[in-house]
Amino acid sequence: MVRCFVHRKLFTSISITGGRCWASCPFCRSRYLSSMVDASKGLLDTVAELVSRGVRGVLVSGGFTKDMALPVEKSMEDLRKCRALLKAMTIHLGLHRNPLVIEEVSRIVDVVDFELVASARDSQRLRGVEPRRYLETLERLAELRANVVPHVFLWTPWRSLSDVLAELSIVESFGFRRVTLLVLIGGGEPPRAIGEWLSRAASHFSGEIALGCMRPWSCRRWLDEYAAREGLVDAIASPHPRALDYCSELYDSCCSLPQSLLPYFEAKAYFSWGQS
Repeated sequence: MVRCFVHRKLFTSISITGGRCWASCPFCRSRYLSSMVDASKGLLDTVAELVSRGVRGVLVSGGFTKDMALPVEKSMEDLRKCRALLKAMTIHLGLHRNPLVIEEVSRIVDVVDFELVASARDSQRLRGVEPRRYLETLERLAELRANVVPHVFLWTPWRSLSDVLAELSIVESFGFRRVTLLVLIGGGEPPRAIGEWLSRAASHFSGEIALGCMRPWSCRRWLDEYAAREGLVDAIASPHPRALDYCSELYDSCCSLPQSLLPYFEAKAYFSWGQS
C-alpha cells in the first residue's frame, strides 16, 4: 500500500515570476507556469489571500533566470513572513550559485525540491547546462544539511536505465534518503519497458521513492497501477484512479513533505477515492 497525494484545497503551487521565464528550456518553454498561482505582484499578499481560503501549504516556484536559478533574492523578506502563515513550504530553487541565498532559503522552507540530471545528454537537451552544475548545487545543499528531495527522471527519450541507476547512486552518496521519479512529458510515448526500469530503480535505491507529478496521462494509466500493486514506490502524486485501490493514506499536498507534516493535509474527509 502507498501514500497518495492530490492537490485540491490545502496545498498549491505559486510562481513568484508569474508567467515569465528567462531560461526557455526546450522541454517546458514556460508552459508549467500557467498552472501556478501568479505571485509576481507580491508573495506575501498572495500567500495571505490563499491562507484566507484554506490553503495550508505552498510550493514556491517560478521561471528561472538564464543561469537556471529561481530569482528569489527580492522575495526573501516575504518568504520569511510567509513561513509564519503556513504549515508547510517547499521550493524549486533551481541551480542557484549564491551560497548565502541557498543557505537562507534552506533555513526557511521545509523541503527543497531539486531536479538532478547527471547525464550529459539529458542535461544538455533539458536545460542546456553541464551536469557539474547539478552536482555542485546538490553538494552545497548537502553541506548545509538541507532537507532536499532530489527529482530524477525515470525516463526521457535520451536516457538509459544505467543513467537512472547512476543518478540514484549519486543521491545516496550525498546521504539523501528520499527521491522523486519523473517521466518527461512532451517527449513522446514512454515505452512499457520503464515499468521494468522502475522495478530496477526500486531494487537499487534503499530509501523512499515517490512517483512525482510529471508523468504523461497515458503513462499513468498503466504505470501508477503497476507501481502501487507491486509495491515499488512509497508515494504517488496525482495518481490515476486505478491506483487508488492500493492507497493506504491520502493527502492534499506535495509528495515531498516529511511525514511529520502530513497530518495537516489529510484529504479523506472530502476526496472521493473513486475519482481522479
